[in-house]
Amino acid sequence: MERFSKIVSSVLSASMMVSMMSSMALAEPTDIKIDTNAFPDSKLCVFIKNYEATKAAFNHDGYLSSDEIKKFNSLNLSGSNDIASLEGLGILRYLETLNISN
Repeated sequence: MERFSKIVSSVLSASMMVSMMSSMALAEPTDIKIDTNAFPDSKLCVFIKNYEATKAAFNHDGYLSSDEIKKFNSLNLSGSNDIASLEGLGILRYLETLNISN
């Protein structure tokens, strides 16, 4: 009986750990600093910083909160010929429309 209790206890502990880890993976990201770590292309980084700094719906602190990320559903990069990489835009997971025409 003691062995059975240990097995049940181990299984319950493992399932609790898996449950906690999966809920952490699905959680919204913490605030993301708008810098070249998040957006490696410096021109894209500046564009995102300026966007965040000028839109009324954002808090203008140089970071993207999970609420602000949800507000990025459209982005117009047309005419931004100097942007060489769109790396980092994956952070904006609610982005539905991206215009990159010249």
